[in-house]
Amino acid sequence: MSLPLADSGDFCYLGRGMKFPYRINAAVNEPPLPNPSDDDSSYELEVELGWWQRWMLWMRTGKGMATVVLLLLLAVVCWNGNALYHSAKIWRAGRLVARSEEAGRLKNYAEQFKLLREAFVIAPSAPITIRAAARFHEARGEQAALPLYESLLATKEATADDKLRACRLAFNFGKIDLARELLAELRTHETSLLNPGVIALEAQLAAAEGKWPEALKLARQAADRPAAKSEEKLVLAALLTRASAGAEASDDRAKLRGEAIDVLVGLMDFPDESGAKAIGGLVSLAREPAASALLAERDVAAWVAAAERHPSLQARTRIGAWDLLLVVKPAEAEQTFAAFFAKWREAPLADRLEAARWLNQHAKPAMSLQLSEPQRETSSDWFLVYLDSLAATGRWDSVLAKLKAPTGSAASMPAALRAVFIMRARSELGEEFARSEAWRDVQILVPGDTVQNQLYIAQYAEKIGEARQAAIIFQRLLDETGPGSTFKWDLSKEEKFACYSGVIRLTPETAPAADLLPVFDALVKEFPEMAEAANDAIYLRLLTGDPSEKLRDRSRELLATTPAVLAYRTTAALGELRAGDAAAAAKLYDGWQIDWATAPDRFKVVRVAVLEASGKKEDARSLRDSIDSTHLRPEEVKLLEAQP
Repeated sequence: MSLPLADSGDFCYLGRGMKFPYRINAAVNEPPLPNPSDDDSSYELEVELGWWQRWMLWMRTGKGMATVVLLLLLAVVCWNGNALYHSAKIWRAGRLVARSEEAGRLKNYAEQFKLLREAFVIAPSAPITIRAAARFHEARGEQAALPLYESLLATKEATADDKLRACRLAFNFGKIDLARELLAELRTHETSLLNPGVIALEAQLAAAEGKWPEALKLARQAADRPAAKSEEKLVLAALLTRASAGAEASDDRAKLRGEAIDVLVGLMDFPDESGAKAIGGLVSLAREPAASALLAERDVAAWVAAAERHPSLQARTRIGAWDLLLVVKPAEAEQTFAAFFAKWREAPLADRLEAARWLNQHAKPAMSLQLSEPQRETSSDWFLVYLDSLAATGRWDSVLAKLKAPTGSAASMPAALRAVFIMRARSELGEEFARSEAWRDVQILVPGDTVQNQLYIAQYAEKIGEARQAAIIFQRLLDETGPGSTFKWDLSKEEKFACYSGVIRLTPETAPAADLLPVFDALVKEFPEMAEAANDAIYLRLLTGDPSEKLRDRSRELLATTPAVLAYRTTAALGELRAGDAAAAAKLYDGWQIDWATAPDRFKVVRVAVLEASGKKEDARSLRDSIDSTHLRPEEVKLLEAQP
C-alpha cells in the first residue's frame, strides 16, 4: 500500500520540526529515493506532532508514568485527607496499645500505663484506645473503668463482650439502672441467652431486686455450664457469701458460706487474676467473726501453699494467707510464727519488709526486728518498720537516739514522721514538753509529705489516742481532692476509703446527722457499690426529717438484698415513719426475733417510735427505759422525745 504524499520530494513532512524515525516508501509512480550511497544525510522524516500526540508519547516513558501515579495519589489524599490522617492515627494508637498489652503480660505495669497514655493522647475517641483503657482499669478493680465502657458503647462499635463487661461492672459498682439497661440489650441476641456470662448477670439483677432464691438458682446454672468461665464462678461465690449474711438460720448461713468456699477453692490454682481473687476471698474469711468454726475442717495449709506459688499474687496477699493458719489452729500459733519467720527471712528485701510489717501487726516485734534490723539502712520504708519494732519492744531510748542523730535512711526520714516519733518517744520516756505545740508543728509539716506518709501519721495518731489530730489529716486529704481545690492529691481508691472511714470513725457518735451527711454523700458517690454506706447515708438523711419517696424506695431495696441486717431494717422502718405509714413500719419487724437487749441504742430509738405510732405504749415505754440517750445524736434524741 502506498502512502500519498504532498509536495513530495526527498522528504515527506507530516508536520514540522520533528524527524520521523523510520522511512516511508514513495508512491508506486514516484521516482525512487536516492541511493544512500549518494548522500550521507539521515533519511529519518521530520514530523511535527500536536500537543496531544506529544503527551501520549511522553506518557509511555518511565517519568511520565511515575508522574501520573503521583498525581493520582495526591488527588486521593486531597479528596479524603482527613480520613487517611485519622486512619494513620488509629494505626499508631493500635501499635501502642499492642505494646502496652505486651508490657502488661510481662508485669511491667509502669511501661504499660505509659504506652496506654500515649495511645490515648493520639486517638482519645477511638474504640481501640477506649477499650484498652477500660480493660486496664477493670483489671485493677477501679471505678474509672465503667465510664470508659460507657464511652465505648456511645461509639456504636462495642462488642457483645464489651457490653457484658460493662454490665458486670455496673452491678459491681451499684449502678443498677445502667446494669438493667445493658442487660436488656444483651437479651436481644438469641445466642446471649445461653451465654453463662449473661445468665450470671441475670443472677446479679435478681439479687439486686432481693430475689435471692432465683438469684442463686441462676448463678449456679451459669457456673455449671460447660462454657462457664472463672468470672461466672466468682459471681456465684460472691452471691453465696452475700446470701449467707441475710440467712436467718445459722445452719443456712454455714451451708451457703461453705458452698462459697468450695467454689473459691476450685479456682485458687488458676494462674490468672481469677485465681488471685479466689485466694483473696479465702484470705478475707480469716477476718470473719465465725471464721474458726467455718474453716475448722478445711485444709487451709494447702490454701497458704497455693498463695505462695501463685504467679500473680503480691507479697502482701501471700503473707496475709498465713492468717488462715492462725485462725484455724490458734493453739499452734507459735509454731506458725516460727514457720513464717523461717520462710520469709531469706526473701527479697521488698518481701521481707511486708513480712516484718505482718509480724508487727501480730504483736511479734522481736521477730520483726530480726527481719528489719540488718537492713535498717536500706530505705526509709525499712526504717519505719524498724522503728515500729523498736517501739513495740519498748526501746524508746533507741528510737529517740536514732532520730536525734540520724544517719543513713534515718536522715532521709520525712520531717513530719520524725516529729511524730520524737514526740511519742519523749512521751513514753516521761519527758516534759508542750504536746499541743508539738502537734501544731506536725500539722504544719504534714501537708508537704506524700499521701502514704500522711495516712501513716493519721493512723498512728489515732492509734495513740490523738483522734482529733488524725481526723484533721484525713479531712484535709479529702478536701485537697475536691473540685474546689487548686492542688489535688492523686488518691487511690483504698486511700480515699481510708480517709472517709477515718473521718466517720473519728467523728463523735453524738455529732448531728447534718454534720456527717456531706461526708456520707461523698463516700456513696465515690463508692456506690457499698450498700452499707448507702444505708447509713439514707438513715442520716431520714433523721433530718427528709420524707423523700426516693429514700423510702431505696431503703426497701437495701433491706430486700440483706434482710437479716438490723441496720437496714431500722432505716426502712424510719422511712415508712417519715412517710406517715406506721402500719408498714410495724410490719417490717413482724416475724423477726431480735435481741433488743444487745441492739444499739439508735436502733432502739426507731423501734420505740414505731411502737408508739402503732399504739403499743407499754412496749415502747419498756424499751425506752433501756436507752442511754447520752450516746445519741440530737436528731435521735428529738425522735425519742417526740413520742408521748
